[in-house]
Amino acid sequence: MEKVNILNLTAEELEHEIIVLNEPKYRAEQIFTSLHKNHSRELRNISGISSVLKTTLDDNFFIPVLKNTKITDSKHFVTKKFLFEIIQANETCYIESVLISEKERNTICLSTQVGCNVGCEFCATGKMGFKKNLNVSEIVMQVYEVIRLTGIIPTNIVYMGMGEPFLNYDNMIKSLKILTHPKGLAISSKRITVSTVGFKGKIIKFANDLMLEENKYIKNVKLALSLHSTDNGVRESIIPTSVKNKLPDLYKEISYFYQKTRNKITYEYIHFEGLNDTMDDIKRLEKISRMVPSNINIIPFHPIDFELSKPLDIYNGKKDINKLLSNQKLFDFIAELKRQKVIVNLRSSSGIDIHAACGQLAVIQKESHNIKNMYQLIIFGPPGVGKGTQAELLAKKLNLEHISTGAILRKAFDEGSELGIKAKEIMDKGNLVPDEIMNGIVKENLKSSNKEGFILDGYPRTVKQAEALSGIFDELDLKEIMVITLSVDEKEIIERLLKRGRSDDTEDCIKNRLDIYTDSTKPIIEYFKNKHTTLKVNGAGEIDEINELILSSIEKEAAHNS
Repeated sequence: MEKVNILNLTAEELEHEIIVLNEPKYRAEQIFTSLHKNHSRELRNISGISSVLKTTLDDNFFIPVLKNTKITDSKHFVTKKFLFEIIQANETCYIESVLISEKERNTICLSTQVGCNVGCEFCATGKMGFKKNLNVSEIVMQVYEVIRLTGIIPTNIVYMGMGEPFLNYDNMIKSLKILTHPKGLAISSKRITVSTVGFKGKIIKFANDLMLEENKYIKNVKLALSLHSTDNGVRESIIPTSVKNKLPDLYKEISYFYQKTRNKITYEYIHFEGLNDTMDDIKRLEKISRMVPSNINIIPFHPIDFELSKPLDIYNGKKDINKLLSNQKLFDFIAELKRQKVIVNLRSSSGIDIHAACGQLAVIQKESHNIKNMYQLIIFGPPGVGKGTQAELLAKKLNLEHISTGAILRKAFDEGSELGIKAKEIMDKGNLVPDEIMNGIVKENLKSSNKEGFILDGYPRTVKQAEALSGIFDELDLKEIMVITLSVDEKEIIERLLKRGRSDDTEDCIKNRLDIYTDSTKPIIEYFKNKHTTLKVNGAGEIDEINELILSSIEKEAAHNS
């Protein structure tokens, strides 16, 4: 018998399954809470039930895995973008979710599809095409994984990520029921918004479904209509599905939705200068805003890495984010709407610098982790310069695999790899790990990384290791290596280390360590100069200042090479 994905089941469906197993229905509540509130990742870890029931669950159900492969932090906003991997029928797909933190709000933006079959001209997700609908577990697990990875419980949830929620309607409704259930996360439905471009019959169905007694926990879910133009012709040119879903029909359904649910409506409206910000548009928006209690979210156009067709082709050359966000026409448009007493907000562009803002989610290029196109860094620095700290900061900011000798050895031990076992046996005897094993472990880490590149820290230590490492680079076709050397005046290093107050930090000992470093490292740097790009960075100053200098040097060199 094929096992059932237990996270696809609502509380009611789980109760039915548990009764079929001849267990009392209260067990379903215990299991539901363990899965959806406590986020148990193993059926055998569910608390409060017998070992016999755990075995029965294990025989009949499974908990799927939603693997996070990357977290990208915005430099300008308190925003994180999460890349998740889904493996199904031997096919690997990727989706993105976003966590936006503003004041007292922590909002998770969820995806409902891999790609999208609406094809909005301004949307990166639409440009990547449609691959599949997410199942219920793949929707709710985005929330659970963000909580697990950040420790942040969301105050709000918006179904505004990749995909059109109403084209994955049944799974969207079931995910709402799970996320709002009092035995699970118990997120208030008043704090959840579902966005749609609008389909005839679907908005009415949504209103009716929210009001069903069986759906009482989701009755206050809000609706957002992706409007973007009040002119049918313009809207049809940028939202293909609006050809069959005319605005007058959608307005009738919006009115029905409010009359049925009494839930306020939001209209989403991306500003396209000269296309949807005319006085006629303002008059129509003013009229629309009076139909039912509503607000209009004006969204700056966010550039995407795709060629745009007419009428948005004017934006193909406009990638300057600062100009797009400080467009005076945008502010004039909002000011005029406010003069007409329209409730209007300028939507935050949180995450625009990491392609996490409205319309920017797309993962076409993530389906193959091509390390040839990633950051390829090696960092050197004398004792006391803070090399390890800088490597950690770079790894965090650029999402790099931080490859330090100690860390990769511990990882190899923990994973029980063949090389790890050999290295442990050698070290347990008090011997140094031979170069061929270390080189093999380094190679394994370079090949298995799913991050945006790597930074080697504390390796290589000899010219022989450097030569072997260059051979690995050639084998993996890595041709953009940057070797970073942090340099600080010897006198400053001595003063810095003496301040630590350690008994072995005498001036003579420090000078000796610096001489050893120079003697061993200088030949390695000279070797790399003939093969790779070398960057010398002043390591004197505050940690953050030095890090910015390193990043600036990397970016300048990358721009020069591109």
